[in-house]
Amino acid sequence: MNIKTEGLRKPPPIPAYSLLGMEYFLITRDQRRIFDSQGQYGLIIVEKGRGKIADQLMLLEPGDTILMDSVSGVEIESGTEPLAGYFIIFHAVGSPDQKDMISHMSENLRPVRIKPNTSYLNEVKGMYALIEHCAVPLQQFKLQLQFQSILYEFCRVGMTVKPEENSLHAVRKSIAYLQEHYDEEHNVAQLASQLNLSRRHYTRLFKQLTGKAPIEFLNEYRINRSKELLLMKNEPSHHISSQIGMRDVTYFNRRFKQRVGCSPKEYVRKRHIDSRIVTLHYAGEILALGMKPIGSLDYTSEQLQPESPAIQSIGYNTCQLNKVKALRPDLIIASDFTDHAELAALGEIAPVIVIPWDMDAFDRLQRVALVLGKEQEAEAWRESYRSKKVAARAHCSQFISSTETAAIVRMEEGRVWIHASRFFPTFYDVIGFQPTSLMLQTTEVYPDMRRVSLQMHQLEQLEADRLYIVENDGVSFSRLFEQLQKANCWQALSAVRNRKVYRLRLQGISNSAYTLEWQLGRISCLMNPAPYDPSSDDYATVLL
Repeated sequence: MNIKTEGLRKPPPIPAYSLLGMEYFLITRDQRRIFDSQGQYGLIIVEKGRGKIADQLMLLEPGDTILMDSVSGVEIESGTEPLAGYFIIFHAVGSPDQKDMISHMSENLRPVRIKPNTSYLNEVKGMYALIEHCAVPLQQFKLQLQFQSILYEFCRVGMTVKPEENSLHAVRKSIAYLQEHYDEEHNVAQLASQLNLSRRHYTRLFKQLTGKAPIEFLNEYRINRSKELLLMKNEPSHHISSQIGMRDVTYFNRRFKQRVGCSPKEYVRKRHIDSRIVTLHYAGEILALGMKPIGSLDYTSEQLQPESPAIQSIGYNTCQLNKVKALRPDLIIASDFTDHAELAALGEIAPVIVIPWDMDAFDRLQRVALVLGKEQEAEAWRESYRSKKVAARAHCSQFISSTETAAIVRMEEGRVWIHASRFFPTFYDVIGFQPTSLMLQTTEVYPDMRRVSLQMHQLEQLEADRLYIVENDGVSFSRLFEQLQKANCWQALSAVRNRKVYRLRLQGISNSAYTLEWQLGRISCLMNPAPYDPSSDDYATVLL
């Protein structure tokens, strides 16, 4: 009997991928995390919380998955709540000449939202649970199959993006390009041709994203940038106009008045009158100058002293743009901690002045005062503070040894941070505490080093006559402090043996002029803290 066969059918060669490692991560609301795939591919999968990719305007929420290439790291920061999820490292296996579809997808780093497929996260969780117990080959094989299923779902969603979505993404990049190169000449036809779009299609998508036509958007953006230059530089209008890409000063003056309601010169003269100011980090400086911002980050406000004026929240440690827009600010003052994407987004709402944060508190006050036309108020405040500081320093010298050391410490999971002395002038400049040995080798030597980290097994380097531990959330503080007490070297520290470990209130710890003056009235409390009492509002209290 003859049996006919059609022959063995072979699928075309395809790339395969193998799971190398997986971890669960938690980024608290005041942290960032850099993910490095160590020369391999990576997936960052958000399980819960909100956040964003630092330096990019990419917001993250549960179900978002980010593909990492084999070269670049990705820095993630949380939003107003902790961000948790999974980090997976994998690599391609097979012959080098096979087409690697993941490499093509990773060229355009962006989040892919897997939702509403609820089984996706459950499968990721299941894989993480299995990875710790896959001792036998069959379990290992099952683990790799689960990974292939997850990777397939990511690729399926990521590779089915509609052409219109690709065009929108391209126009978003074009908008970012305009914001970065606003001082150059542009025309719509050129911008559209760069994206292989018609002028009409480009303009339609541009309006869909910004609510404005391209040139209208560009001119408005330029006017906002000119406000910043006018406030920061004492230069005539024709110098300012040329710096923002408007070569005709007459045209600049006309557009400025149309947009702002007054001439550039009048704008500078009236800048301190009824200004609606939003600030990310400088509420204390503005309050010290006798003004009150209409909005600030909660992280900044909660470090001011008790009974400070109430300020509208614009988010915890990153801005919520809808809250900033609702306040209709005339001016936004930020620090150089703010990433470029956030500054660009804020710049579409109002002029943004960026003032370096890591400088002497009084120089920082002077920089803010210059922007607001409050130089005289700043100098008056400085003279008042100087006289109070002299009296406080004379008082402290009677009680504090000239060699007594102190460290200001913040606790985190599994480690502590020791802050540079320059951020706590009341402790080191007024009271007269000396930096510790570790500080003298790190934060006091390197001007770019703001704090130094110690793991629990390195606690002997925390040696100091006094330890002031900054409080955080009550439950978290108690748990972390208990963890600290269980560390091997804790009991051997001088501050612990001599019972000079203190809890320092977060409220009132700000390194702003406004709060530094308030701290002068709490000198005695800082030198001789009372026993800890949860119902007390003492600035510092005894922990041990």
